[in-house]
Parts: sequence; C-alpha cells; structure tokens
Amino acid sequence: MHQQRVSELVRQELAILIEQDLQDPILDSVRVNEVVVARDRRSVRVWVSHDDPAVSVEEILQALRRAQGYCRQELAARHILRVVPDCHFIYSDAEKRASRVHAILDSLELEPHDS
Repeated sequence: MHQQRVSELVRQELAILIEQDLQDPILDSVRVNEVVVARDRRSVRVWVSHDDPAVSVEEILQALRRAQGYCRQELAARHILRVVPDCHFIYSDAEKRASRVHAILDSLELEPHDS
C-alpha cells in the first residue's frame, strides 16, 4: 500500500511539473496517466498520453527526455523521496484504445436479453 501512495504522490508532482512548469509547447496536451516507483525507489516509470494530433508520440517522448534532468532536480527539491529517482517516460495509448472499444460497443444495436 505504501508503494502505491508514493507512486501517486510522484504522479501528482510530475503532472504539475509537466503541465505548469515546463515551457515546452509540445507538452501542452500531455497527461501523466500512471507512475510506478521501483521498489528501491531509484527509478520511476511514467506513462503519459496526449490529445494533440499535430504532435507525434516521438516528439513528446523527446521533449520529456530533454526535461528528465529538470524533473529529477525538482523532485529532489520537493523532498518527495530520500533517493531521487531516474524518470523513464513511456507513451500509453490505452485511453485511445479504450475509447475505440466504447465507440464500437455503443455502435452495436443489441436487443435486451429476456430471461
């Protein structure tokens, strides 16, 4: 349970950093979906997504890689963890896939099943 709380705290801090502190317009539509902190707390995996079709996944990941040092420095300054973790950004298209599934299910005209 403690590991989940730490992951959620790091997720919130990284979301604030990306949404408010980073001045890169490529990252304007980026959302931090999930963060998993390693057991040793030396690294975190950060799943992100975005809504801007004009920006490619590779552009987003490159911008986040450029910001890794800043994010690490800010996490250290905020004293969230004793050990400052390395951030590994991963793009997640789970939201898009889920919305496609919902759209398909909504388009199906199913008749109610009588028992």
